Amino acid sequence: MTVSSSTNSASYSGNGSTTGFAYGFKIFEDSDLTVTLVNDTTGVETAQELTTHYTVSGAGTNSGGNVTFVTAPASGNTVKIERILSHTQPTAYTENDAFPAQAHEDGLDRLTMLTQQAPSYRAGTFVPTIFDAATGGNQATVSTTYGRYRKIGDIVYLTIGFSGINTSGMNANNTVYVRGLPFTAYDSGTPNLIWAGSVITGDIANPTGGGSFSAAIIDNTDYLTIRANVANQPQPENLLVTDIDSGSSSVIYITMFYEAAS
Repeated sequence: MTVSSSTNSASYSGNGSTTGFAYGFKIFEDSDLTVTLVNDTTGVETAQELTTHYTVSGAGTNSGGNVTFVTAPASGNTVKIERILSHTQPTAYTENDAFPAQAHEDGLDRLTMLTQQAPSYRAGTFVPTIFDAATGGNQATVSTTYGRYRKIGDIVYLTIGFSGINTSGMNANNTVYVRGLPFTAYDSGTPNLIWAGSVITGDIANPTGGGSFSAAIIDNTDYLTIRANVANQPQPENLLVTDIDSGSSSVIYITMFYEAAS
């Protein structure tokens, strides 16, 4: 066969009665599938065991087959079926035998499938902005701005820089928001996740009582805030517009990573 599709997974909503779920891609053996139940509320993933929780049909068939559960997945759970091959090469050739065309093609197909399950990679630039609100609000004027990202699978690595931050026209008592992130953060449901990163500043008011700054992204958002880790306080304080010494010497540098929604 040829591997004409990059599809290597399928997902379905459990309803408490359906036990059979189709997968539309080739596998070589039953154990090439990984089956997981994902709680739609908490996001917790529970691995399912072959034969204990489900059986597989259709191994070796180009069009795929079915995963059949012993017990129907309950409502509120997502069934996730993925082709995840072991990183092995099982095809063996014998000298002077006839050329095993099907085995050779299966070997090439396996290599293609292995490359498909590798994490995707993207890199590029974006233009971050400083506002005094998560949406709407007033924007700072910045002399120099840069933003660069690398995305490996669902993990996004950010480098952000601002210098010469002019806050004229902004609400002095509002929280500082860095907007325009290249990807929205993963939505974990309840409780919310917070990804934290490092911050270097210049001409920015020091946290009350000393301490340091960190960047924070809350899940299901495409912006970050800068938080002061205040000594002897149970919670960090958000950096406010008034904390920035508006002018040519103010700088903010941020490095961090977070999990993207897709």
